[in-house]
Parts: sequence; C-alpha cells; structure tokens
Amino acid sequence: MSARQLGMKGGSCVHPAQVLILNEVFSPRPEEVEMAEAMVAVYDEAMAEGLGAVSFRSKMIDVPVVERARRVLTLRDRIAGRV
Repeated sequence: MSARQLGMKGGSCVHPAQVLILNEVFSPRPEEVEMAEAMVAVYDEAMAEGLGAVSFRSKMIDVPVVERARRVLTLRDRIAGRV
C-alpha cells in the first residue's frame, strides 16, 4: 500500500533523485484527471448559465466538489511543471 493510498498528500525528499519517485506516487491517475477535467467543464458551463448546482454523471456537484476537482488539476499541473 502506498503513502497516497493511506491518505498522505506528499512527502519530503532528502535527495533530488527522490523527486521523480514522489511525483509518480502522488500524481493523480489519468482517470482522476479525466473526471476532474470533465467535472470542471460541466460546472463552469452551468455557472455561465447561472446555475448553482448541477448534475454530473448522475450526481449533484457544487462548489466544494468542484474545488476538489480543481485541486487535482492544479496538482497535475504543478508536478508537470506547468505552474
């Protein structure tokens, strides 16, 4: 079981060679990124239409749920060096 599966959000490196390992362990999985991108897109479209909550894949989503999805995308971008 990995640290991420146990709820850890990151780790400390004592050597630069460990950065790649930690990035691999803590990077969002492709399916998490796909879901987060789709969720944010649906929510942003709903906000543009003046809605406060919206159905996404048969579930209601609102600000806290979408903010978690945005954090997934931010983490992906930071690890990829985009931010």
